[in-house]
Amino acid sequence: MSAVLPSSSHERAFRSTGLEVRPAGDKGLGLFATRPFDCGETIGIYTGTIASRDDFAEALQQGRSSGDYAIALGTRDDYFFDAEDPDGRCAVAYINHNLRRRNCLFGEVMFTKWLPCVPYVVTSKPIAAGEELWVWLSPNLILA
Repeated sequence: MSAVLPSSSHERAFRSTGLEVRPAGDKGLGLFATRPFDCGETIGIYTGTIASRDDFAEALQQGRSSGDYAIALGTRDDYFFDAEDPDGRCAVAYINHNLRRRNCLFGEVMFTKWLPCVPYVVTSKPIAAGEELWVWLSPNLILA
């Protein structure tokens, strides 16, 4: 996994929402709370380049994406959200995964027929300031 810190403007934007990207041991970078979060609070929307399965496979093959920051949700795996670009990477792309420590969940909202979904992250339990945010990449969340 790439360990490229976000640009200073993105870092400031993350902090203003109560989030901070910083080193997370052997996981590379992680997302940490700078303020307490209640259970059920939305952390953010997973954004990135939207690519069809074929276009994403081509980007992997040509080295334009490492796949480290790409997700597809549920059965809608014909499209991927790829947050590879560190200057445009959303805060939630830095959340690491761990079943035992998970304190956040992925969800999805459908807005239009042409866009498969808009993935977001919500807390599944209270989170203290300084705590790392974690999700579990369950079968309903496909990591490229």
